[in-house]
Amino acid sequence: MRNPRPWMRGVVTLTAVLAFPSFAVAQALDACKVLPSADLEAAFGQKVTVAGTDASGTLGGGPMKGATQYSCAWWLGGPVLSDKATYVVVNVLSRAPQNEEETRSLSHYRASEAEWKKKGVPIEVTPIPGGDCRLYQRPESAVTSCVGGAKGRGLVLDVAWPKGVPARSLKPLVDQALRRL
Repeated sequence: MRNPRPWMRGVVTLTAVLAFPSFAVAQALDACKVLPSADLEAAFGQKVTVAGTDASGTLGGGPMKGATQYSCAWWLGGPVLSDKATYVVVNVLSRAPQNEEETRSLSHYRASEAEWKKKGVPIEVTPIPGGDCRLYQRPESAVTSCVGGAKGRGLVLDVAWPKGVPARSLKPLVDQALRRL
C-alpha cells in the first residue's frame, strides 16, 4: 500500500477492526445510528452509495490510549478510499477529551494542520457547542472536521466533499449526532 492519506488511517483502522473481530471490543454504541444514512442523504441531497458499517476497538496509543472508539463510514460518491471520494466518517470515543492535545488527537486532519498552514492551505474555524469545526481547503480534496463532546463522550465528524462543506452547514448534523450519544 502506498503512503496513506491522513484520512485513510482512520478508514484503514476501521477496515482492520472489521477484518479481525478479535481486536474488537464489546460494543456499547452503534456509531452508524449516531448519523443514519437517511440523515446524511437529507443533509447532502445525495444517496449513500456504500452504507455505513460499524466497528469498534481500543485505541492503542496517543493521549487517548485505552479509550474505546466506535466508528462508521459512508461513501456518497467517487472511488472508495481515494482523494476523489465523497465520504462521511463518524468516530465516537468512550470518553470526552480532557485537554487540547486529546482534542487534537481525535482528528487525523488536525495532526497535519501545522504543516498545511505552512503550505498556505486555508483553514476556516467555526465554534460549536463543546468543540469546533474546521474546513481544510486542501488542493487534493477539501475536508471538514468537527470535534465535540456530549454525555461524557468525544465525537469526530469528518466530511470530504468536492468543494468542501462550510462548517456552519454541518452544525445540524453535529447537533443530531451529539444528541444521540
